[in-house]
Amino acid sequence: MSSQQHTGQIYTICQSRSISRNKKKALIIHGAEPDHFFQCACEKFAGFVRDPQVFVWPPKNLTFQPHRPDDDFAFLSGVDLVYHLDLHPQVHAECLRTQYSLIVFPLYAGCSIPLTQQQTFSKVMDLIRDLIVQKHVAVLFLRGSANSVPHRLGYICNGGEDGFVGYTTQKELELDMNELSELAMRSRVLSEFQNSKLFLDSIKQMHQINNIGTIPNTSFICGIPRAHLKNSSEWHLVIGTALMHPNEARECLLIHREYRCFFTPWYGMPTPDELSHHIVKYFCKFMVEEYFVKTGDGFQAKLKSTYQNQQVTDLIIIC
Repeated sequence: MSSQQHTGQIYTICQSRSISRNKKKALIIHGAEPDHFFQCACEKFAGFVRDPQVFVWPPKNLTFQPHRPDDDFAFLSGVDLVYHLDLHPQVHAECLRTQYSLIVFPLYAGCSIPLTQQQTFSKVMDLIRDLIVQKHVAVLFLRGSANSVPHRLGYICNGGEDGFVGYTTQKELELDMNELSELAMRSRVLSEFQNSKLFLDSIKQMHQINNIGTIPNTSFICGIPRAHLKNSSEWHLVIGTALMHPNEARECLLIHREYRCFFTPWYGMPTPDELSHHIVKYFCKFMVEEYFVKTGDGFQAKLKSTYQNQQVTDLIIIC
């Protein structure tokens, strides 16, 4: 991707044809990813757009066809692209605050920032950090190379090879059912994931004492050494290798306990693995639609329930 021309423009690569109240758009803030990683990421998120219409990406005159589109499951209204060095806090601050529900940082986002642009990019990171703290947006990290965005935002410590987020090729991974169940208690999306046939069929073994399941891994996946997390207690560590390799534990699916940030096992590598895609689509939908999302509907439903149970008086509910 290094040969593309950068103009500072945000490009729409996919948009829903349907007129809907759903305004949940994704923005991929990319670096100079290899073509196959870049294409795979663009097609993956385009596949999460309902009734998708594809547009040409002008810098390289490419289109990205939606990967496994499913209108019944789709949760995005569009996908936009911007090169990480083209963002400017004064120009794009309002856009980032108001137009996007999901921001995706692929493998090389945050890498190779020239000295002349370090200050501006640092301000962009400050803006992203503010959006995270305010729970304005869900942020997905697809691993991260040296000086990665998760490192710049303070989630990966300096000991991690200058911010590098690792990977694992372990053939089996551990699924912490307690962590998953804690998240699913508050989630219709993750409850559906828990009960899906593909997920249940993927669990090869259950350790009853600690409620840890074993699932297969057929590809390169994100694997963050636990020691490289600045504070591992801040995360729901859902999938990893801690029991099999206690001295070299790696974490593959992580959901932040306080903010709408997460890592998925899949990080952009093309793979035929069905479970990998299953995890990405369900957890992205969960983070976009449910996790720390404030909606009037939930509040109104609680009011209705309270009223029906005669726990309040002198209350008028307008629906």
